[in-house]
Amino acid sequence: MTRPDPTAADGLSNTLMFGETLGGESVGARTRAASWAGTGAYPTAWGLPAEAQWYTLGGKHSGVVQFAMGDGAVRPVRRVGDSGDAWTVFIYMSGYQDGRTFDINQVGG
Repeated sequence: MTRPDPTAADGLSNTLMFGETLGGESVGARTRAASWAGTGAYPTAWGLPAEAQWYTLGGKHSGVVQFAMGDGAVRPVRRVGDSGDAWTVFIYMSGYQDGRTFDINQVGG
């Protein structure tokens, strides 16, 4: 398997398609139920906080959240919080054909 160019602009291998969600917070009982369709949006604007909330993507993996990319690959993305350079890369990865160039290694899990 070849890895995508880490500084590539867009492309399906650099575009987030689906991310895992807990249906609740990172700790304690899951307070929400979610399916892959029909749950509304889990937007990327609030980043990937250290402890997931009901409105963010998240999982119980140590420090990462699993994402399906546009090319079908599954990639861990480091929890990037909601500000800073890594968060900016995460936001750019959630858009397609926006012409943004980024270093995907900043969010690698």
